[in-house]
Amino acid sequence: MENDIKTKLLDWAEKDEDIRALILEGSRASNSYIDEYSDYDINVYTNNPAKFTSQNEWIFSFGEVIVYQKSEFQYKDISIPTRLVIYKNISRIDFSFWPVSAFHSFKDGVYEPYKNGYVVLTDKDGLCKGLPIPSNRGFEIREPTADEFLKNIYDFYFEVCAVIKYIKRDNLWFAKCIENGEMKKLFLKAFVWLECVKNPALKRNLRIDGKRLEKSAGNDTPIDFARCFSGYDKAGTWKSLNYMASSFNALNREYAGLKGFIYPEEKVAEMMEYLHNSL
Repeated sequence: MENDIKTKLLDWAEKDEDIRALILEGSRASNSYIDEYSDYDINVYTNNPAKFTSQNEWIFSFGEVIVYQKSEFQYKDISIPTRLVIYKNISRIDFSFWPVSAFHSFKDGVYEPYKNGYVVLTDKDGLCKGLPIPSNRGFEIREPTADEFLKNIYDFYFEVCAVIKYIKRDNLWFAKCIENGEMKKLFLKAFVWLECVKNPALKRNLRIDGKRLEKSAGNDTPIDFARCFSGYDKAGTWKSLNYMASSFNALNREYAGLKGFIYPEEKVAEMMEYLHNSL
């Protein structure tokens, strides 16, 4: 199947003069774990991105489409449109459309995913010759400064207060969105920062977005991730909120001790008192 997909991609690119290069990035282009669910992340370099984003008939060239998504992201000051396509009988393909001029911006710092690996599928103009050899250090966890460490603590408790407010207003849906959205991101930062200090090798495996968390963190983590989540009810939400707050404090206290950072013990105690008095 893999060879069949690549053959179709190459045939598509070779027949279209507006496509100047195709690069495969992501797990299938690096030493990462892959399975049958792994996507094909295809970077299309073209002088005419609008040709592919103004209509979408071309996505049906690779297989039967179940659903696709139009999206975009920013790379430096460049807006990169995408088409993320789920096919019926082949793996998902994520297409991103890059202007050829983007290669010039890589001189100031290569695109982060390419640090972990990339495969040049076609390069009609020799655009890829200047790309550096992958370092396998893409998305490596960066340790926080003392200010970033404190900001993460205060931001977390700001969201705790918001969850409390919406629970008391009987607006459980919105409370759960905050608890399982921004709060989880801030909590995960604290967890990842500590794990990487205790085991620096994890800087290359753990992700700040939680991707591959269970496989990378292992079974000896002090956090019971199941207790960080709860059902759609107030009592369960109070329990998960309290568990996360207590665990968050333990993570930060240990991190501060290892890094010599100031831990705001009195302020955290005050915020925990506010949480407990709100029950």
